[in-house]
Amino acid sequence: MYILTGHEPRTPFDIQLDIEILNKHCKDISNRMASIYNTVLDEITNKSQELYMTHYKSKFRTHILGDLVLVKTHFLSDASKGFSVELASKREGPNRVIRVVSASDF
Repeated sequence: MYILTGHEPRTPFDIQLDIEILNKHCKDISNRMASIYNTVLDEITNKSQELYMTHYKSKFRTHILGDLVLVKTHFLSDASKGFSVELASKREGPNRVIRVVSASDF
């Protein structure tokens, strides 16, 4: 509850006595909020980095001459010919590698 509101919930006893927070308590609360914020931010950052490294990191790929590969296609729809991109294949092949341009393929 403290993370969401910045203070501990007041009990009915506190409300009856109408206890007010003094300036030094405000500074303490501000310091606690900053500390909690940094801790939560570190946890979120660490977890998101771990997730990225396990699921989304691309793999280094190399091809040598003669390998069979699929090639991405970039067709455009053409209504006059009755051709729709949504129904077209996204890759064509397999094709043989005839020349290696760079060490990695991305």
